[in-house]
Amino acid sequence: MFSVWQVAGEPTAQRGYQPAAALKAGELTQETGGAICLLSTVLYNVGLLAGLQVLEQHCHSVDSYGERRYFELGRDAAIEFGYLDLRFRNSWMQALRLSVSVTDDAVQASFSAAVARPFDVGLIVSLPEDAGHDERGREMFSVRTTRRIDQADAPVLSEDLGISNYRRAPG
Repeated sequence: MFSVWQVAGEPTAQRGYQPAAALKAGELTQETGGAICLLSTVLYNVGLLAGLQVLEQHCHSVDSYGERRYFELGRDAAIEFGYLDLRFRNSWMQALRLSVSVTDDAVQASFSAAVARPFDVGLIVSLPEDAGHDERGREMFSVRTTRRIDQADAPVLSEDLGISNYRRAPG
């Protein structure tokens, strides 16, 4: 099993984490270890594309960036130390190696294996739909994400990854 927090540890200044953008109680702020959701979102997507079983994943509560968001809605992974994690498992018979590189401008990740995996993966996200209002009367919307795994000589596996609900950012 892979867990972001088991690998990354608590995001503290003593461990080298820097202040950056973060969502707290649905509001954009700054905190040590902020922006780590970019890493978890990239890891979530490479895990999905590698056909890994998702054990825990949470979407963000607010679409803070609107059209400037760094990933498609329904494909994000919010994490918060001690509360929200991203966890997945490799249920295939072949071992995988995870490589991650982080620069000032990008986060990149990939899984590799000794032999090419015998399937193709597609991710489908529905168009946003009205999801009513939250308890404070703020407008909500949702998307549904589906993963299709097409294996040679096997039926296509279609997996409903669930509905992600978001509050629209003000403005």
